[in-house]
Amino acid sequence: MRDRRPAPTLFAVLALISLALPAAARERPPAGPQAGWSPAAATGAPDAAKHADDPRAWATLTADAGAEWLELEYDRAVDVGEVRIHQTFNPGAVRRVEAFEEGGPAVELWSGVDKARGTELKIEPTKKVRTRRLRVHLDTARVSGWNEIDAVALIGKDLTLQWAVAARASSSYATASAGPLGPLVGQKVRIEHLKGTVSGTLRGMHGELIEIEAADGRTVFVSSRALVTLEPLAR
Repeated sequence: MRDRRPAPTLFAVLALISLALPAAARERPPAGPQAGWSPAAATGAPDAAKHADDPRAWATLTADAGAEWLELEYDRAVDVGEVRIHQTFNPGAVRRVEAFEEGGPAVELWSGVDKARGTELKIEPTKKVRTRRLRVHLDTARVSGWNEIDAVALIGKDLTLQWAVAARASSSYATASAGPLGPLVGQKVRIEHLKGTVSGTLRGMHGELIEIEAADGRTVFVSSRALVTLEPLAR
């Protein structure tokens, strides 16, 4: 489970980073779009582990807070045949699904209680709706803990399957996961740790693990306990 507390070994390094950043950056520490548990994690096909607390799925900022939502956009509008919601952690909090018709209002596709609480919730609308945008509503108080969503499939009546290409949400744990490194998320950094050096884009901080996207596209996790220095690089 997530640990929101920054590791004590980071304090000296973070103090040096803070002095190097402009005041505006220190005042606004947003997480980058690809930080763990962000809405962007719910785009594309499923890639998170089932029944696991995984940063490759979207999660709300806090657990058990009540009403939250995740909105997803797709490449093209289709007549909705089915919606499949891939839930990876503490499933069962989805309470309503809406579709936004082109230039029109939101139309409810389903509402109720997901009694099965399986990893995949399948919804078949009873009315004709054409859309490229869905909104999934959750009641996070229904199922204790973070209720994570990995992906949402939009299947047309023509049997085409689409995964979301963009997403936004009422809140995101990505802000918290960035922790004290928030001002540097999305920036190029060089990290020196006990086993070597890695450079790349800082994607977030998850408990004691610092996530880096290396230049070759690999995702690298470095333990803050093994951190020697963290240096911002010029763009």
